[in-house]
Amino acid sequence: MTGMKYKLKVYSIYELGQRSNQEDNMFPKYQQASDDDRLFIVCDGMGGHAAGEVASSLVCEAMSNSIMAACPDAEGAFSDSLLKDALEDAYDALDQNDNGDVKKMGTTMTFLKFHDQGATIAHIGDSRVYHIRPAADKENTRILFQT
Repeated sequence: MTGMKYKLKVYSIYELGQRSNQEDNMFPKYQQASDDDRLFIVCDGMGGHAAGEVASSLVCEAMSNSIMAACPDAEGAFSDSLLKDALEDAYDALDQNDNGDVKKMGTTMTFLKFHDQGATIAHIGDSRVYHIRPAADKENTRILFQT
């Protein structure tokens, strides 16, 4: 099944919600995603934890940098070991920026990578990945899959 090609329509939605500061980070950055992108990461800093916005930024940046460096071909080869390496890079980034507080900074992470063998989907925490089949109206739009 090599050489798999995808036709995507990419959207990003940004909503501040109840907080005065945004603790979410995403890759590609908000309003910079294109239909040619094949890597998507959303991190949501954990409310009430110190520096949630820092944690979400560090994890999103470390993972995206790791994967984009290892997989320059957007729809090329990808493996679980590359995901594991990206996660290790994210944990290293968090450790390097640990300020010693008793309350550690934290974030959720949702991950979607399309590649030559299909798609890899992962999440940590309570954020989800949805596969939505749009329709002409809300009543016929369907959620086909969610983590």
